[in-house]
Amino acid sequence: MRAMAKLGLAQPPRSHGEEIADLLHRHKKGKPMTYGTATYQGEEIEVDFSAVGERVDYGVPRYPRWTEWTNPRIEEVRILGVTLTPDEEKALPARLRTEILRLADEVQFETSD
Repeated sequence: MRAMAKLGLAQPPRSHGEEIADLLHRHKKGKPMTYGTATYQGEEIEVDFSAVGERVDYGVPRYPRWTEWTNPRIEEVRILGVTLTPDEEKALPARLRTEILRLADEVQFETSD
């Protein structure tokens, strides 16, 4: 799945339970997880995203650590000032949803804690 995302390919939808199970599995491996949010603001579209963050490093003492954000999700979409309902957002064509998700690469996520 992660390889598909890196290649820019659409991922099949995962249930909330699958995502939680994946997070718990990764957390048990000693990788601290956090949640973050970000907003893309374009001229005609605004998108609120959420994502899972994982603290990573080079594995060398005193080297910098940073957060890598994965699994971005669309929380809310506003097009020309009109906020889409969750049903309307899910009804968008797959290609359009993929392009909206790509906007997550252009924003800076911030932790929610």
